[in-house]
Amino acid sequence: SSGGTAKPSEDVLQKLQQKHPPAAPLDQSSLLAGDFQKVPDSHWEVIDGQMIRSIALNMKGAGGWSGLDSDDLRPLLCSKNFGRTADGLCQATADLTKRLCRSLVDPASLETFLACRLIPLEKGGNDVRPIGIGETLRRLVGKAAVRAVRSDIQRACGSLQVCAGLESGCEAAVHAVRESFEEDETEAALLIDASNAFNSVKRECTLKNIAVLCPAFYIFLVNTYRRPIRLLITAWKMEIPSIEGTTQGDPAAMGMYALSVLPIIQASLDISNAGFFLQAWYADDGTGLGKLQQLREWWSRVSTIGPKYGYYANAKKTVLVVKAGHAEKAKQLFEGTGVQIAGAPPRGSHRRPKLYQSVRRTKSPEVCSELKTLADFSRTEPQAAYSAFVFGFRGKWNFLQRTVPNCAHLFQPLEELMKTTFLPQLTGRTLTNLERDLMSLPAREGGLGL
Repeated sequence: SSGGTAKPSEDVLQKLQQKHPPAAPLDQSSLLAGDFQKVPDSHWEVIDGQMIRSIALNMKGAGGWSGLDSDDLRPLLCSKNFGRTADGLCQATADLTKRLCRSLVDPASLETFLACRLIPLEKGGNDVRPIGIGETLRRLVGKAAVRAVRSDIQRACGSLQVCAGLESGCEAAVHAVRESFEEDETEAALLIDASNAFNSVKRECTLKNIAVLCPAFYIFLVNTYRRPIRLLITAWKMEIPSIEGTTQGDPAAMGMYALSVLPIIQASLDISNAGFFLQAWYADDGTGLGKLQQLREWWSRVSTIGPKYGYYANAKKTVLVVKAGHAEKAKQLFEGTGVQIAGAPPRGSHRRPKLYQSVRRTKSPEVCSELKTLADFSRTEPQAAYSAFVFGFRGKWNFLQRTVPNCAHLFQPLEELMKTTFLPQLTGRTLTNLERDLMSLPAREGGLGL
């Protein structure tokens, strides 16, 4: 009923062009001190034909400008019908990946390899989100390269930037922020968001800093991002160049962006010297907790330093959550900044912004209607409905249950709907309480994981 691909119009085209700004001048003060140290070629020997095949088996997604999607590429790499030819193609793809990671390649030879099909998605609020669907081969190569340097990216980012692939990083950040907010010393929490973050980060500055921060990732990113990338809008028979930022949809984009904002995070570490201060980041979303004076200084630093790296803090999308008794002080300190100020819920209620609102949606008709629709499909396609529930529907609610305390009662409407509608239609029979409990067990213990 909402979302999806935006319909072609002059307004949408104008927004897409605005989302891809021209190159910004390089600020020398934004460059990190240090030199690039090339990693040994043996670092990339982990990339082989077997890795390529395993990635291809799990790849999903539409095709790029050529139309070759993951379902078309997978048999060429994995089917036994092709025998040794498929093995040779996997090894050739691995050799291509290693070459892009080890040595600089003529950018003109990579122009069509890097070109993407640009899709505008409706974002809400009369805005669009540009998604670049790269060639399936490029996505495969990108996934293999990122897998080989994942530990290098994580070491460079540490625990401050959890989008770098840190296992359970988001969940750990939620717990840290929630527990820190309950501390008596904490007066408020500041949630910072950026405008057009992934498309605005300064590419030249980012690449030069990554040469110092994560040398293993540097050559691959130079090969894929040193020249403007052609974004083809096939429906309108035109193209937009991507000159700055990363391409949303590129497997290497998240790691590249995590490293790009690392200097901004590091520039704020000394704020904690004035007392307790915690900051946690997921990509462009930064959360800081501490005293109001510290948060005001943090906001000033991010707003001032950020533009040098292509990070533009958006005051309209930034929220200051203030504890009771500090509202007046917060208004005075943040007056004129444009930051939205919200009062914190009563202590002990665990009604945290966004998360708690998401949990409350379990009672809404929209969520229950999703499960009812899935139940209707289960009559004729039980395996597909089961897979959709286990791999799609269930994950978001499990995450909320692990991160939001005392919320079990809010999921009761979903449980009732599962027991009375979804499971009977999935199995073709009415279930007893014991059978319902058995189905909740993991598959390794004889249940269905429902």
